Amino acid sequence: MTKRYLENQFGEFVCNATTYPAHFKAQILAEVEAGAATLSPFDRSAAALADKQRAERAWRDLELKRADIELFKVEDLDSDGQAQRWRAYRCALRDYPQQADFPNGPRPSAPNLRPETP
Repeated sequence: MTKRYLENQFGEFVCNATTYPAHFKAQILAEVEAGAATLSPFDRSAAALADKQRAERAWRDLELKRADIELFKVEDLDSDGQAQRWRAYRCALRDYPQQADFPNGPRPSAPNLRPETP
């Protein structure tokens, strides 16, 4: 039975619940070369994509909270459709992670804030 090593994001190698530090790389590569083991390298592009997705979801969550506050501010006094635009923005924020090119696509745009009246 051949060993199966997985490289993690720290450059360490995991095999059978044992973590080998990066300085074992030459020994592990020799095992792979001899056919006694396989090695699955860490996929940095997948990790970068996951990080970007987390960041975009965090931005979206903050924007949803801001949109709620702005909607509550204009809801009672709405005469120019501002509440409708904030509701549409909230819907766009909720749908944002389902975009085909998420997280690399365009972010939803917030409506312009109406100037405060004195």
